Amino acid sequence: MQLLIPQDVFAEIVSSVCQTSSGFETGVTLFGSPIEGSLDTKYVVLAIAGPGKRATHEPAHYSGDDDHANSICTALRCAMPSIQWLGEVHVHPRGMTWLSGGDLRTVHEILTGADETVHPDE
Repeated sequence: MQLLIPQDVFAEIVSSVCQTSSGFETGVTLFGSPIEGSLDTKYVVLAIAGPGKRATHEPAHYSGDDDHANSICTALRCAMPSIQWLGEVHVHPRGMTWLSGGDLRTVHEILTGADETVHPDE
């Protein structure tokens, strides 16, 4: 799978990340659409939802505000019914170049199917 991120959407992601206090993880939720006719699976990111007011920002953990992301998704679907949730991207604090314990648990759950979350085709 390949994500294509237009410059204006990338600028929104950077802006959202820069609003978080130094030393803490943060992230955004990505929404977009598949690019029809491509030989491999490609999606274009059309919009994001920032972390939201009830997001958790810690030195080695981030969890977005699901109600906020769902509200943004509902509004986007009113304007663009075919838009899809593509996933979440999170950013570690500067200097943290390794996966956190939460990251390792998430990878394990996705690869083993240990959770009941429905995941887009990886």
